Amino acid sequence: MSCEEDDEGWDPGIDVIATEKLVDIKITAISKDDIENIENAAVSALKQKLTKLNVILKNLNVYCYKNIILVNDRYSVSKDLVKIAEAFGMDIKPVDCFLRGKNYIIRDDLVDLIGTIDPTYEISGIRVSEPAEDLKDVVSRWQYSIADRGLSDILAEIKKTGAYMIHGKQSITSTYEDGRLINTREGKVVSDEEEITDRLKSYLRRTSEALRKTNQNLRDGTAELLCSRARQMGYAVKEEKKGNCIQLVLVRCE
Repeated sequence: MSCEEDDEGWDPGIDVIATEKLVDIKITAISKDDIENIENAAVSALKQKLTKLNVILKNLNVYCYKNIILVNDRYSVSKDLVKIAEAFGMDIKPVDCFLRGKNYIIRDDLVDLIGTIDPTYEISGIRVSEPAEDLKDVVSRWQYSIADRGLSDILAEIKKTGAYMIHGKQSITSTYEDGRLINTREGKVVSDEEEITDRLKSYLRRTSEALRKTNQNLRDGTAELLCSRARQMGYAVKEEKKGNCIQLVLVRCE
């Protein structure tokens, strides 16, 4: 025997129940191999920059705190430091402090890139001294912006386990007639998947562009370093660019 509908069309034999379920979602915008390749390339590139720049820095007083380098050229012996550091793509600025001579702060965007993957990273490739507390105060004014900690956590999880999983919510609407299930409708999954994917893709674009520029910076910086050394040895230097290559012509000044 069927139930009759009332005046508003409601059938007392029909029950509609709405529930929610959790859905596991795997983020695939970036892989463990992608992260390791980015980290290895960035660490290697930064180390190459600093190793080459150390040709000049080894004659100066160099301090490092929180991956920020403070250079003290007490006797003004390195006239080309700024030009060479900038050619390597580094950010170098003169800074006032109590140390005698010329003082510079050197930073590099690669530190931010690496720090997002590994917040414990410390630069290498040069010999540095630990600054005294009063010097730390000077250096700290130029500290790097805080990395995206949320993004760092995501990258760390992918690097550790090979995947990053999130939970989404999906609505389930079940219709029963006289206690018997007659229809089930699943709603759209609501999650942060799109927002997280966009952040990871943006990070990949930024790192790709940074590493591309770094390759050019290494060529330009090396050329500028060689020019500086040649001029110190009494040569006139003519620089010629052919595509991605730089050719240096040295002329001995009599």
